[in-house]
Amino acid sequence: ALERVVDGLRPSRLLRDIVIVTTRHPSDDPIEALAKKRDLLIYRGDYDNIVKRFLDAADAYGTEVIVRATGDCPAVSHEVADYLAEQHLETGSDYTTIETDKVAVGIYPDIISTAALKRLAGFSVDFSYSEYLAFYFKNNPKQFAVHTAPAPAEFRFPEYRLTLAPAED
Repeated sequence: ALERVVDGLRPSRLLRDIVIVTTRHPSDDPIEALAKKRDLLIYRGDYDNIVKRFLDAADAYGTEVIVRATGDCPAVSHEVADYLAEQHLETGSDYTTIETDKVAVGIYPDIISTAALKRLAGFSVDFSYSEYLAFYFKNNPKQFAVHTAPAPAEFRFPEYRLTLAPAED
């Protein structure tokens, strides 16, 4: 599934690097082995705090914008990623997503500015649920400029769920 995510994003016109961001936990050693086998960039960081892990990875690879695609979405689309990245850059948003009720679950990444992630890291909140990173931005519109891009017709397939979580999918 992880290889499929990488292969799905690789044709992007806008992504400079694809970095696998995972934990230092021994259970993620196979992910590092896969990255090395496929000659992919990898960053291993904090187990519990995804915000810190992504910030550290962004710092290590010198990026100002993060395109976050999760491993449980092997059908992520480079076309949607490029569209959202363009929307993000045009609007100067902190966080960009798409009209999630109008597209298939699993085809879109989140676009997050590193500056917004740094601001979020400074909040006094419990990051033990940072697996659901999008919620921190979507639920705090006074602190973050959130842009929900309109879903173009070619991406509109809301009846589909192309994800590996939950198990029913």
